[in-house]
Amino acid sequence: MKLRNLFICIGLMLAIASCKKDLQSPHTPPGDTTVVQQPLPYTVVENFENGTKTAYAIANVQLSTGLWSFNDALIGSLAADVKDGNKAVRLRTGDITMKFDVKGLKQISIKHAKYGNDAASTWQLMMSTDSGATFTQLGTDIAENSTSLVTD
Repeated sequence: MKLRNLFICIGLMLAIASCKKDLQSPHTPPGDTTVVQQPLPYTVVENFENGTKTAYAIANVQLSTGLWSFNDALIGSLAADVKDGNKAVRLRTGDITMKFDVKGLKQISIKHAKYGNDAASTWQLMMSTDSGATFTQLGTDIAENSTSLVTD
């Protein structure tokens, strides 16, 4: 359960990591020769390197992508924290939730692993399309049994 919530949060973070805008070409009136260039896809990455939260108590944390809620979660930098950098999110039985929306999401990538000697578990990535009022699970449950980073 701890890892499930960890991965929900990490999933949301990484979901932001690979989003792309999908804009349709605007209407061009007849005779107008203006060339409209489509915007390039963009990537949003949250690696938690710019945040600080050292206790498990619920609190909001300002990160590079925006404001996140950490519930029974912290940002750790211990040797047992499996990191891609200097910091990682560590969950017990909680979750992390983005307090902002990302539009035009096309792909989500999440790097995850279990903490230290914790038992294997499963977790889910949840998505909201109504600013967090309700959530829907994306994909199937993910088994967490590796102490090395895995990307899904």
